[in-house]
Amino acid sequence: MPNNKVFKAAKERLEAQAAHAQRVYDGYADQVNEIIRALDGSSRADQERAMRLLKQMSFLIVPELLAALQNPAFNTTILGKIVPILGDTCDDRAREPLWLYYQQVQEDPERASLVALSLAHLGDARVLSFLRNELDCSDPQRVFNAVSALRVLGELEDINRLRAIHHSSFGSGGFTRKIRNGAVSAILAILDEDGGHSADRFLDQIRGSFADRALWKDISAYTEFSY
Repeated sequence: MPNNKVFKAAKERLEAQAAHAQRVYDGYADQVNEIIRALDGSSRADQERAMRLLKQMSFLIVPELLAALQNPAFNTTILGKIVPILGDTCDDRAREPLWLYYQQVQEDPERASLVALSLAHLGDARVLSFLRNELDCSDPQRVFNAVSALRVLGELEDINRLRAIHHSSFGSGGFTRKIRNGAVSAILAILDEDGGHSADRFLDQIRGSFADRALWKDISAYTEFSY
C-alpha cells in the first residue's frame, strides 16, 4: 500500500510550484517537443537546460512526455531522462505507460531499476517484489533506487531489509552514506505511516540493538523526538 503521507507531501510540493510551472509553460508551451529532443543535444548546457525546463513544467506536459516515451524515434538517453520526470508528476495517467515500458526493459537491469523507481513514486505496488530483490544486487545505484522507492511503497516487513542495507558498504564515491541516508528516510517513512504498536516495537528493537547503533544515531539525527 503506497505511503499516504509521502504522497501528500509530494502533491503539496507540486501545488507550491504550480504558479511558477504555469509561467514556464506559458513561455514554452509551443516548444515542448523541441525541448524533449534537446535532452540528447549537442552540448551539456543544452541538455541541462532542457532537463530543467521539463522538470519545471512536468505535471503540465504529461501528454507530451508520454508521447515521447512511446516514440520509437527517441533513443535510450532521452527516454532515461523522461522516465524520472514522469515519476515526479503525481499523475495517474503515467502509470500504465510506464508499466508497459518497464515490461519492455526488464532485461536491462539499470533501465528497469529507473522505471521501477518512477512507478513507485506514482504508487504502483506491482514493482514492489522487484525492488525488494534489487536490495541484494551489487550495483550501488540500483540499490539506492530500490531504497528510495521503498520510502513510498515499503511496508513494515521491509524494515529489517532496510536495517541490513544500513549495515552494508557500497564502496567509494559517497554511495555508502547516500544509501544509508536513504534507508533511514525509508524506515522513518514506513514507521510514520504505520504509527502503531508495531512501529514502536521496531524502534525499540533498533534502539536496543548493538548492531544497529549507527542506525539509531542516524535516526536520532533525522528526528526531533527522543525515544
